[in-house]
Amino acid sequence: MNETIRAYINYLKLEKVVNNKYSLDPNETKLLAELGIAFEEERPLRVSDILAMREIASPATLHAALKRLLTRGLIVHIPQTDSRIKFVEITPLGWKRFTELAVHFV
Repeated sequence: MNETIRAYINYLKLEKVVNNKYSLDPNETKLLAELGIAFEEERPLRVSDILAMREIASPATLHAALKRLLTRGLIVHIPQTDSRIKFVEITPLGWKRFTELAVHFV
């Protein structure tokens, strides 16, 4: 096995440990990844944007995952003047998870 593959497998092991630490299921992990990518691209995501991510799961499953991430303090809703619109952001605790994963690349 070459070093590149070994490094990737080691990252997957780390990701599994970190995700277990935060009790994340695969849908929650994918949502956090999408939120992180959107943040890096300076593209805020609304709840409705997330519920439309059918490549991850159904809207009902995504809604449940959002609620669990909110309850665990990994994300927050950012209220707007129009109460029908809610943006979602990663909290400092959520960014801590990203940091724990990123140490693999430093």
